[in-house]
Amino acid sequence: MRGRVVTAPASVSPAASPVDATPDERNQDAPSRTSDTLPAGVGVRVACAAIDAGVPLAAGGLVVVAAAVTGIAGLGYVVAPLVVLALGIWNLAFAALTGASFGRAAMGTRVVTGDPDAPAPGLSRVWVRALVASLTGGLACLGVLGDPRRRGWHDRAAGVEVIDILNGPNPFGERPVAPVLRRARRGLVDVSSPISRPVSAVDPVDQPATT
Repeated sequence: MRGRVVTAPASVSPAASPVDATPDERNQDAPSRTSDTLPAGVGVRVACAAIDAGVPLAAGGLVVVAAAVTGIAGLGYVVAPLVVLALGIWNLAFAALTGASFGRAAMGTRVVTGDPDAPAPGLSRVWVRALVASLTGGLACLGVLGDPRRRGWHDRAAGVEVIDILNGPNPFGERPVAPVLRRARRGLVDVSSPISRPVSAVDPVDQPATT
């Protein structure tokens, strides 16, 4: 009787688990939430800036009108500037925490950083951005014309950019966006035919065969 030689099965190395991967490897595989964002257009940004400036000025103007009607001079000289200043500071704080503002909330845009884990710009970046724009008399905004990401010089100085979350991804998460003054771009599938079709019309392929 011949002896049988039993060979041990070849050892199979276990497949690498995502848990065993190094932090650098996991970061390389993880998609960035800001890499495919859509820059906001020039016209949209101009509208946002106009709204951001117009809301505080309009509120201050209403106080001036109230001062003229009531005859209380203190309303126009003291309260009106304080209202404009308070709304401006609140707008900057709102942008620092959420990336929004009066204009950006109405137009569906946000100012964000390049960090997918912390897209909110924060107070320091917002103040730097506003300071550069103010010191240049608004000329820093002209940088959007030569930048592929539509960043002004004040955006570059602060390390932020303005993105369109109505038509593109939202780094802050899938939150419902209901801008007041804009609608999302409609694709060809969503556009109905301008020519009305009679209900009684029947396609040739749907006609019954005659005997």
